[in-house]
Amino acid sequence: MHINQLSVSNYNNISRCNNTEYHSNFNSKSLNKDVFIKQNTSPVNSSVISFAQKIQNSILPFKGASSYPIVFSPLAQAVPEEFKITPEQAYELIDRAQEKAVENKGNNLVEFSEAYNGVSILTTSSDKPYTTGNFEITKDFTHCGERNALAYVISNYKNEPGIDIDKLPPYGIKAFAVAKEDLVRDNGSVISPCSWCHTWLYKIAERDPKAKYIQLVTPIIDPQTKQISIHVKTLKDYLPQIDNIVPSYTKNGINKLVDSGKIVYSDSADKLGEKKLSKEQIRKLLIAARGAYLSGEERNLATMSDKNAGAAVMVENSDKIFTGNRLDATSPRFFIPADLNALIKAREAGYKAEAIALFSKNEYCLPNIDTFNWYDADHVTNCDSFQIVRVEKDKNGIDTIKVYALDDFMLYRYKRGKLNSK
Repeated sequence: MHINQLSVSNYNNISRCNNTEYHSNFNSKSLNKDVFIKQNTSPVNSSVISFAQKIQNSILPFKGASSYPIVFSPLAQAVPEEFKITPEQAYELIDRAQEKAVENKGNNLVEFSEAYNGVSILTTSSDKPYTTGNFEITKDFTHCGERNALAYVISNYKNEPGIDIDKLPPYGIKAFAVAKEDLVRDNGSVISPCSWCHTWLYKIAERDPKAKYIQLVTPIIDPQTKQISIHVKTLKDYLPQIDNIVPSYTKNGINKLVDSGKIVYSDSADKLGEKKLSKEQIRKLLIAARGAYLSGEERNLATMSDKNAGAAVMVENSDKIFTGNRLDATSPRFFIPADLNALIKAREAGYKAEAIALFSKNEYCLPNIDTFNWYDADHVTNCDSFQIVRVEKDKNGIDTIKVYALDDFMLYRYKRGKLNSK
């Protein structure tokens, strides 16, 4: 179906992309498909050819972002007006990000991993992207480009003249792009923010629910065809639970809740087949997590924050359950999350985690955003089948057990080497 059925009201700036041919499976009644915008094969204007092309020959020469198809996810199509970006802006963000990655490589700013990434970020106060990259001073002291860019914008956006803070997107952030010096990973994996950067993004979301509309622009290459496309997705595409940051708690007994049948599996968890957690496994995990929470509360283990939390980990090839508490004896800023505590115990005992349950009255049990690096490590968890159990209230305020898969929290991060462009 030709995209001429997509009205300007649905994506009001789409017509600004010159000399384009549009293709999509777009349904005008519901935004349920990615929108593809394919450039014509006419020569690219030399003024927009990436700086990277001029100074290096990569395995897949970059022609300037506007040479490649651009894909807007359904959520990116539906963002509020103040968040909308044009195809030209998305292309420019990628070009500037790649230029910065190449510059970083030339300046030898990434000394150990040789992962040269550039980031460009677009704010509401300027049409000119701010660019930065990742830095590695030592093996133990690294800083991602995403966090560098976010820190700069958060520190400076309020100082721009004529800014109406009440009308801004979160911290003035509209969209950002990430690209490698040779544009993409040739194995087809998505260039996604790392676990620490996820933490920052979730922290922003805690303070402003509009954060889910911030858009991330990334290049993706199909590992079979070697065809490149530029994808525009929202933070909610990448972090599906970004607007569901809630404690995991119930006043009722766990046995009563389990026996009542109030167990809901996410679509991703439901597809795990034989690996899906059973009713009794869920019961065992939640009882252990609640026990850890009550123990921590009794012993006042979260001394500084008073945010006691408990977690319980089920491991592979064993009936053992490892529990952990939130610990913050010196400062609420420096603490060990309950889920990390439990995962460490399981790992130290030589086990790989299969599932975790979380329980707390006043601590956000996401799972804890500071623990994403651990959930993301395939030597710590079975990423493809790892499940998270927590208690939430449904739309009617009734306590319900929810079972999630890792996809529900980090859709792309741990899928290294896999093309996932849905």
